[in-house]
Amino acid sequence: QNASDASQFLWNLHLAGSLQLDFRPIHAVLGYHMPCRVKALDIGSPSEDLLRLIPGLTVRSLETGCSGMAGTFGLKRENYRTSLRAGWGLIDRLRHRKIQAGTTECSTCKIQMEQGTTKPTIHPIKLLAAAYGLYPGGLTRLFREGRDLVVT
Repeated sequence: QNASDASQFLWNLHLAGSLQLDFRPIHAVLGYHMPCRVKALDIGSPSEDLLRLIPGLTVRSLETGCSGMAGTFGLKRENYRTSLRAGWGLIDRLRHRKIQAGTTECSTCKIQMEQGTTKPTIHPIKLLAAAYGLYPGGLTRLFREGRDLVVT
């Protein structure tokens, strides 16, 4: 009870009227994937809700279930193909031409999302930092990250 997800904490600040909303616009369309661990917390979708506060940002839910990574399951050689098949619905939706990048709180989901596309997947807190003007290198760096890190 004394711990919370970072996005949940910030969303609660917003609900209490304590979150600064002086965001710089981010003109992009992102595909959001809610990780299984956030679903298990049963707290709604605080990251998605926070991102929708940023002017110019369009957030599309990519919900198709698990990314297929399932913790470290998809990192094991013998599970690689099964993992990709399990997450294919997510990858397929992320490949939509209007979506410029993915976003998720989970670093293993990020790996899976980037394996199947040429698009970066960005943590929601990094996007908030960029909207506040606090991300080193700004949006250009943020949207370029991940492109050279794809595992195939």
